[in-house]
Amino acid sequence: MRRALIALLAVATALDVRASCTARVDTARFIVQTNCTFEKPCVAGQPVTFRIQAQTGCISPWVPCQDYAFDSCDTVTWDFGDGSHANSGHSPTVTHVFTTPGPFDVFGHIDNGRGHNEGGTGIVISYNPPGFVRFALDDYTTREGAGEITVVLKRTGNVSLPVHMKLDAGALLKFKDEPETREHQITMAAGQTELPLTLLVPDDDVFDGERREFVYVYSNSGEAVMPSYQTLASTFVRIVDDEAGPHLSVGDDVTVAEGDSGHALISIPLTLSQPIAQDLPLFVTYVDGTATVGRDYETPDGEHGVIHDLTIPAGSTHANLTAYILGDTETEPNETFHIVLERPTVAPPVTLDRGEVLVTIVDDDLYHFASDVKQAVAGVDDTLTIINGHPSAAPVEVALHSSAPTVVSVPVHVTLSGANAAFAMHPLRAGNARITATASDGSTFDTLVVVAMPQDEPPPPPPPPTTVNGKHRGVRH
Repeated sequence: MRRALIALLAVATALDVRASCTARVDTARFIVQTNCTFEKPCVAGQPVTFRIQAQTGCISPWVPCQDYAFDSCDTVTWDFGDGSHANSGHSPTVTHVFTTPGPFDVFGHIDNGRGHNEGGTGIVISYNPPGFVRFALDDYTTREGAGEITVVLKRTGNVSLPVHMKLDAGALLKFKDEPETREHQITMAAGQTELPLTLLVPDDDVFDGERREFVYVYSNSGEAVMPSYQTLASTFVRIVDDEAGPHLSVGDDVTVAEGDSGHALISIPLTLSQPIAQDLPLFVTYVDGTATVGRDYETPDGEHGVIHDLTIPAGSTHANLTAYILGDTETEPNETFHIVLERPTVAPPVTLDRGEVLVTIVDDDLYHFASDVKQAVAGVDDTLTIINGHPSAAPVEVALHSSAPTVVSVPVHVTLSGANAAFAMHPLRAGNARITATASDGSTFDTLVVVAMPQDEPPPPPPPPTTVNGKHRGVRH
């Protein structure tokens, strides 16, 4: 009876310890790591150390990032893939000796009172002593019209065994001995230290730019150790195009009249010297100068402060940079902005003749009266003022005409030689008179003079708007 009570107490104590575990082993992600490297490979007959641990290289949100600390609640068991098993107790680390070379899948299993989880890895056990295989060069260079190129595998260390490998020469390169097949079985014979592999190089009459093709050999038999994961040796073949690279010509700088209203489209041509086999992506940026986006000009999509995408499709040679000029009737200096063109680093190797276009918006509101309506009093001489939008220009003669000379009398002409010109007018009696000005360059503009009697009665109302030469007053022709 006493022994039974002691046994029950031991079971209850163990259950209580497992129930007190707080770590949720089932919510972590585990991997198994080894001490095997290309320089110090794992070989048959030698101990290999494995450790199961929480994965640190997580990818949120798909791979959760959660730390996990092993404690006395955890029990770790192992499956080494060779029919052997082990129990490392509460330790995440174990050592095992493989007696034969080859590939093995190793799993560690973790159990505690809060759940179960596992992690694994693949491992290749090499012959003892090991041999080492890698390409003689990390990369090779050839020209598109060369016809073929030879890459070389080299072996060091134990060379007494044949090494059976798979060769993949990529999408463009073809293995000369089997040009119709992408994957090939190759063998480095016992005692052989170098194995040349001849690959066919493609040729065409289209500019493709410089291309890099991946070539690799793979073996997991343990007959040789390779640099990547002990099973993979790789190199790159750089193929230099033998067609001259295309140039992208950008149209000339643009000078455009502002206009009085609306959105006027401008278009700057882009021309490739020859078609290419790929889409050509471009980055377009609109940079304010004295012109401001949203006030003086607009981007094609209305987006401000962003890089815009433009693509010249494969096989095409033309595209356009565009913008909209916003018209107004405000007299202002000429204004400028820039359109900057860039080729992304991942784009085909096309040479830009230049990467920037200057757009000049010419203000066409040269002259106007200081006010659209001028109030005056009969019998009291007054002045009218003409604003010169380009005061630095040469003097301009302006002819004046009064629609009602018995109401308002004005000079026959005045000279604009600065920022503005004021001239005398003579209000003669109550009424309305439209004063029309015609500059020597053909610009026509006008104002309305409303003349009241000297008494306090209000002046007569202005007439409905009229036009001069088909345009409303105040608008330059």
